[in-house]
Amino acid sequence: MYPCAGNSGQRYARIGDTIVVTVKDALPQGGIKKGTVAKAVIVRTTNKLRRKDGSYIRFDDNAVVLLNQSDEPRGHGYSDR
Repeated sequence: MYPCAGNSGQRYARIGDTIVVTVKDALPQGGIKKGTVAKAVIVRTTNKLRRKDGSYIRFDDNAVVLLNQSDEPRGHGYSDR
């Protein structure tokens, strides 16, 4: 779980939550620079998530998708399925 900043008392964020992040590593030719503060949505966590049918899902790593000013995914590699 990720710590949440200023979300009306919410302490931790889960899959699907929007959070504020800082870019730690960036590629030299990338469109975002190291140290940039941006909004992102959580798409994978190593913490277990319980589904309605009782099963659990867990991923091998944590991942977020950066968002632009209008809360749309930044970049072109994402699609709605």
